Amino acid sequence: MKRLRFLKLSRVELTGGYIYRQGSNLRYVWEDSGVLAKLKILDLSYSYSLKQSPDFSTIPNLKELVLESYWQLAEVHQSIGGLKRLSLVNFRGCKILEELPRSFYNLKSIVTLVLDGCKRFEKLDQEIGDMTSLSTLRANCTALPSSIVRLKNLKCLSLLRWSSFREIMRITSKSLLSTPNFPNLNLPPSVQGLSSLVDLSINGCIITNVTKDLGSLSSLESLDIRHCYLQNLPSLSGLSQLVYLRLLDCNLTDELIKVMDLGSLSSLKLLRLDDNSFSNLTSLRSLSKLVNLSLRSCKNLVAIPDLPTSLKNLCSSNCTALEIMPDFSDMSHMRQMFLKYKQMCQSR
Repeated sequence: MKRLRFLKLSRVELTGGYIYRQGSNLRYVWEDSGVLAKLKILDLSYSYSLKQSPDFSTIPNLKELVLESYWQLAEVHQSIGGLKRLSLVNFRGCKILEELPRSFYNLKSIVTLVLDGCKRFEKLDQEIGDMTSLSTLRANCTALPSSIVRLKNLKCLSLLRWSSFREIMRITSKSLLSTPNFPNLNLPPSVQGLSSLVDLSINGCIITNVTKDLGSLSSLESLDIRHCYLQNLPSLSGLSQLVYLRLLDCNLTDELIKVMDLGSLSSLKLLRLDDNSFSNLTSLRSLSKLVNLSLRSCKNLVAIPDLPTSLKNLCSSNCTALEIMPDFSDMSHMRQMFLKYKQMCQSR
C-alpha cells in the first residue's frame, strides 16, 4: 500500500489495522499505519459508531477529508492542524460535533469547509478570518463569526438550520418565533470585505439585522434566503450581477418589497417570492432578462403589475386574493403560466 492515494470505506469488513463491522459500524481506524503516508483522499462517511477521528499525524499528505454523517463523532483530533496540504474538509451531518480544534484554524490551504447538519456546532473561531484560501463555507446559522468578512476569496457561503427535508416541511418563517432552539442570525455590520462572493444562501433563521450594505456585493450572482423571518432588508440596487433571487417564506411585507428596489436588478433571470405576505408588487417591467417569476402562495397579493416581455414562465398558483393580472398581449416569449386560484382575474 505504499502508493495508496485514495481510501474509501463503505459497508465492508476489514481486519488487521482496522476493526470494521458491516453496516458502517467502524469503531477504530488505524493505530499505527506508516503505509498511509502518501494517502491524499480519506472518506470514512457513515461510520455511525466512530466517536473520534483518527490521529492524522501518520497521513501528512492528505488533501481531502470526508467524515460525513459520523453521528457519534464528538471530537476531531488536534493533529488535523498538521495537514498542511488539506484543501477539503467535510463534517456534514456530524450531529454532536461542537467545535474544531484550535490547530485547525492555522491551516492556510483549506478551500472547502462543510459543517451543515452539525446541530450542536455553536460557533466557528474568529481565527477563521485568517484562512485566506477558503472559497466555500457551509455551516449552521449560529456558527458565523464577524471575522468572516476578512475572507477575500470566499465565493460560496451557505448558512443552514436544517439537516432534513422533514424539518423544512414542518417549519415556516412565522412559526420560527415560537419554535424553541431556532437561532437568531447576527450578520456582520458590513459585508464589503466579501468582494468575491458569488453565492449566498441562508435557510431557517430569524434575521434581525440584515447588513445594510448587502447591495455592495457586486460579484453576487445568486441570493437564496428561505424560511427566514426577516425584520428588515436594504436596497439591492447595487447587485448588478445578480441572476438568481429566491426569497421564499421570508415574511416579506409591502414595505420590504418597496425597499428592495427589485426593478433595478438588470441581470436578473429568475425571481421567486413564494409564500410571502405582501399585497402589492412593484413594477418588474424594466427587468429585460427576467425569464422565470414565481409568486406561489402569496395569499395577500391583489395585483401583478406589468411584466417584461422576456418572461417565459409565470406561477401565481394559490394566490387567493389575486384580482388583477397584467396585459399578456405583447408577451410573445411566454411558455407556461400557472394561475390556479378561486376566481379568474381580470387583465389590465
